[in-house]
Amino acid sequence: AYPLLNLRAGIESQTESGIDYILTTGAGAAVDFTAGKFLLSGKFLPYASRGGFLRDSIYNAVDYDLGAGRSIFENGFQQSELLLAYRPNRFFTFIAGHGKNSFGEGYRSLILSDNAMPNPFLKIETSFANVKYVNLYQMWKDNTINPSDKSLDKKKFAAMHYISWNITKEFNLSVFETVIWQSNDTLINRGFDPNYINPIVFYRPVEYGNGSADNVLLGANLSYKFDPTQSVYTQIIFDDFLLKELRARSRWWANKYGFQIGYKSNKFLDYENLYFQTEFNMVRPFTF
Repeated sequence: AYPLLNLRAGIESQTESGIDYILTTGAGAAVDFTAGKFLLSGKFLPYASRGGFLRDSIYNAVDYDLGAGRSIFENGFQQSELLLAYRPNRFFTFIAGHGKNSFGEGYRSLILSDNAMPNPFLKIETSFANVKYVNLYQMWKDNTINPSDKSLDKKKFAAMHYISWNITKEFNLSVFETVIWQSNDTLINRGFDPNYINPIVFYRPVEYGNGSADNVLLGANLSYKFDPTQSVYTQIIFDDFLLKELRARSRWWANKYGFQIGYKSNKFLDYENLYFQTEFNMVRPFTF
């Protein structure tokens, strides 16, 4: 068991409103417990936060904070996670609970970022040789209809395949596909679609067979380590893509894609424990 602190202060410059002050304070606790092949991990961290154009605009619109969820009091939030992991052997790990997941090396992953709030999930990790294969099933909630009424929240589900290959000790290639669908629509209450449970199926043919009502994303990661202290990385994602329209430079709205490139080091300018990261992202409208 150990304590948790959430302390942050800063300033943000805005063209319209001048300088805005950012302040976050909070304290909580975490517990990790292992028994044989099982791991139980939990944390609870309430905090108060204010300031920042993006944070305040989201809070005023939908009563949420970035990475935490709905407020528990005015400008007050909590980060809570509870995970149960089981590793029967060196090949398989099963993880379930309410928490965060992320893929990639970026400050914000285009595939799945830990900037999202915790959510219920089931994850299966399969490792062999230099390859890790991940099946991730998640449930999300959308509260934009009426943030003050939880009963109106809409459920969404997601299923993801992610395969990571360490080609060498320095070079990693990862590819992924994910599908997202609504739990309910005007015609049917779908819930979790069993067609997406198959751990090795390609989602696009299944989604097409369901009538193409869902959203499929494809993409890849690349990363290269110059040495143990510094690396470069990139991501690319595709939603809908038509090469003819791209060549014509028509800026067609349905070409939806994004990419990321970045560099990070934990020994920047040869100073021990000096961390540095820089990153560029570009995402077309309507991609997510």
